[in-house]
Amino acid sequence: LTLLSRTVAIEITDIFTVQPGASDGGCGDRVAQLDQSLSEGIESLDVALNAIDNYNNDIRVRRSLATIFGITNSGRLRESRVTADAVRRVRMYINHTKDFYNLQLGAGNVPYYDKVEFWLFCDITFLSLHKPAFSVSDYQGDDILDQNGNPIRVMDIP
Repeated sequence: LTLLSRTVAIEITDIFTVQPGASDGGCGDRVAQLDQSLSEGIESLDVALNAIDNYNNDIRVRRSLATIFGITNSGRLRESRVTADAVRRVRMYINHTKDFYNLQLGAGNVPYYDKVEFWLFCDITFLSLHKPAFSVSDYQGDDILDQNGNPIRVMDIP
C-alpha cells in the first residue's frame, strides 16, 4: 500500500501557469492527462523515498541507486560514509521535488514555489523568431524595458 503525499488532489494548474487554448503552446485538451501524469509522478516520488528508506534491507534499491545515480553499492550504509552521504543527498533532492509537486506551503500558508514563475507549454508553437533589432517581450507581449525605460532589443541580450 502506497500512501500518497497529500489526500487532496493537486492539479497541474495549482503548481504551473498552464498555457490555455489549443494554439501558441496551449494545453487546452491535455489538462486531464497532465493531472493524471502529475498524480502518478507524485506517487512515484513516494515510492522512491520509501525505497531509499529501505536501502539497507533491499539489494534492488542499492543496485538501482548505483545504476541511476552512480552511487557505489558498498552494502549497508553504515559501512561507507561516502555512500551514506550520497544516498542522503539523493533522498533530499527527491524530497525537494516532492515538495514542489505537492505545493508545499511555508510560513503564512504561502507556497514555497509560486506558480507565476513556472510556465507550462504543451508544444513549441509559442516560440517565434525575431530579428536582432526587435524588442524583447514578456509573457503578456509587453516590451521589456531596461533601467532607463528603453525597450531591450534581442541583440542586446548576451
